[in-house]
Amino acid sequence: MSQFLISPGASKSGSTWLFGLLNQHTQLNMSKIKETKFFTYECEKGKDYYLRKYFNEYKEAKYCVDFSPIYLIDTTVPKKIYETLGKDVKLIFIFRNPINRLYSQYHMDKRYGFENLDFLDAVFRPKRERIALSLGNFKHIYGNNYIGESLYDEALKRYLEYFSMEKIHIVIFEELISNPQNELRKVFEFLKIEDQTDSIDLNVNQGASKVYTRNQSLIRWYVKYFSNIAFIRKIASNGMIKNYLRKLIGLKYQKNPDILPDDREKLQDYFMNSITEFERITGKDMIIWK
Repeated sequence: MSQFLISPGASKSGSTWLFGLLNQHTQLNMSKIKETKFFTYECEKGKDYYLRKYFNEYKEAKYCVDFSPIYLIDTTVPKKIYETLGKDVKLIFIFRNPINRLYSQYHMDKRYGFENLDFLDAVFRPKRERIALSLGNFKHIYGNNYIGESLYDEALKRYLEYFSMEKIHIVIFEELISNPQNELRKVFEFLKIEDQTDSIDLNVNQGASKVYTRNQSLIRWYVKYFSNIAFIRKIASNGMIKNYLRKLIGLKYQKNPDILPDDREKLQDYFMNSITEFERITGKDMIIWK
């Protein structure tokens, strides 16, 4: 019977690319859609339902794999995973410089019409206002949480209440970009599966993160009412349908503006304690984030 591999994010940190890379490994049974969000929305339906709905039967697979970045910020998920799948689940986190990550998330939300404040005003929006905005945008309370999704030390502590560090592997986005083959070998070693690095196409699913749309009302309508319905997301992920939808909503590509030096400095001061605690938990030297 296959084990389970869960990746709780973080968002805007290369998880779509990593999903595409691992999808090529013959011993991994990737979920039918990326981001099942099962443990946020459907956990009460149980393990058998989870397997039937989101995974194909694949006897040769060593792991069933679920990548859902909402699991990083939904504080109820670690316990749900533990109670549903047990203590032997393995976890892969992919983390990016916390400032660059939230800056990318902010601009994505702004392009899609989910954000109307200036950068730092949005980042430090009061919690009550943020939750109200998230409910309006996404019908859940976890959106527009730019700071919260970048506090990686807090997320890890939530998971360490249920899983040992030996069950956790951490991929650093900047290191994956710099040397993807080396990082893939580390993942395969962690999972104790065949090293198929040399057969992996590195050009799959490289993110179209710098995208904006002329039809913001349509994209907001889709995200709010349909993006959490699995079969609709599966249909929308089909290549031909995806290209048609991109034309329909007017998707174009555009580079994010550079973050202002003063804004980066303020956020660097804000995140320093979190990065230091992350180093303590993981034993990693994160000089590249400082």
